[in-house]
Amino acid sequence: MSIASVTSAAPSQDLTTVATVVEEMEMTCSPAELRTLERKITSVSAQIASYCHRVFGEERVTMNLKGYGSSLLILDRAPIVEVLSVTHDGSPITDHSIDDRGVGSLYRGGGWTWTVGGFGGQFSGGGPRAAHPHPNSEEALFVVDAWVGWILPSFPSDYTPNASSVDMPTNIEQAALIAVKDAYDSRAGGGSRGSRGEISSVKTTGVAISYAARNASALATQARLLTGLPTDAVALLQDYVQIK
Repeated sequence: MSIASVTSAAPSQDLTTVATVVEEMEMTCSPAELRTLERKITSVSAQIASYCHRVFGEERVTMNLKGYGSSLLILDRAPIVEVLSVTHDGSPITDHSIDDRGVGSLYRGGGWTWTVGGFGGQFSGGGPRAAHPHPNSEEALFVVDAWVGWILPSFPSDYTPNASSVDMPTNIEQAALIAVKDAYDSRAGGGSRGSRGEISSVKTTGVAISYAARNASALATQARLLTGLPTDAVALLQDYVQIK
């Protein structure tokens, strides 16, 4: 993973707005309820970001990346909005292009140098040290300065986007709306459901008990325990989970 330094932070990381939630839930809210919704939105947005292993809002970041000798360099953030500069060990690199904005990959025809370290030990017979590649010792010698991320619904109306800025996919906001509604509805607390299902039969000998197949409710409970999010929200987020 790269070491990211944020030089221009997103004005917000909330994945939806109070106004949208109120409209979606057809609510009439008191000031206190509006504040509660605002807190739920921020909490749910952070939860979704954690589940998806990504920062959603558009930011300018500097990333220190390792090279593996392939034609693609994968950034730690996506989507790519604009690449401002790339250097290798301090030297500028200009012969690159954006391969896939959504994935966050840069293409270079001659390949991205394998930034592997040298062998650190002494060979038998007095052989010299160094100049012998040692896999898994790659150094983060590529430095990429870029704008990455999406324009979020919560960005202020006077936010000035970049030429290639892209709005966040609607599925992500819909997942946030589902999770916010769920969190708001359950704020007073609720009972926990088991994951085994109801007992369907008991052998007369008393030796064994069989259980009914887990129903949709039980599976939803299991998904919630694993992700902390409603099943419907998780389904909408699958295409946006980054592998770290």
